[in-house]
Formats: sequence, structure tokens, C-alpha cells
Amino acid sequence: MNIFSENMQILNDQMNELCGESVEYLFCDNTANCIVTARRGKSTFTNNESYSNFARYSNSVDFLIATASLARLPKIGDAIKKDNTLFEVSSFNQEPCFRYSDNSELILRVHTKRGGNAND
Repeated sequence: MNIFSENMQILNDQMNELCGESVEYLFCDNTANCIVTARRGKSTFTNNESYSNFARYSNSVDFLIATASLARLPKIGDAIKKDNTLFEVSSFNQEPCFRYSDNSELILRVHTKRGGNAND
């Protein structure tokens, strides 16, 4: 690990301590679910529809999670549960459902859409 990666890890740990919240990451396969610390964010995507002269936008609720906190990389079908609300891991405009949030790939930005009540 280089000095940049080490400092990114320190910064991420401090951000999680100050701004993080516990969420349950629900895997869609047989991988065991886990409780992780995440920070919320938002991304806006432009829909690439060529038949219209109007731009349409979609917003995602993002969760920034340490890569090492998950047993595997996110995929569509996974979900994140916070306070009995489900957020479904989603892809917008056929882009990946997550992005690395830094050059060292220590932090994942997982794109989700609100899916409803976890008790339903």
C-alpha cells in the first residue's frame, strides 16, 4: 500500500466514524449477509433515449462502502436494508451497478433505488 492509499484509508475511517451509518447488505446468492458502515450519496444519470428531444434524468441513492467490508463485489439483485427500508442495487443506462470511489479501489459507490418496506 502506498502513502496515498494509506491516507485514503485513514480519511475513509474518519468519514465513516463521523458520517457513517450501519446498514445490512443483503446478497442475492448464498453469500452470508453482513452489517457494514456506509455513507449515503446520490448520483444523477441522463437517460440515453434518442427518440426524444428532452433530457430525462434518474437519481440513485448511493451507499459508499469499504470494499473490504463485502465478501464480493455488488451485483444487481443485491439489496441494502436501512431502518426497514430496502434499497435495491441497480444499474442505470446499462452502466455498472457500482463504481470505485477512489483510485486505490478502497471504497465502493453502490447505486441503488428505493425498493419499499423490508417487512413486506
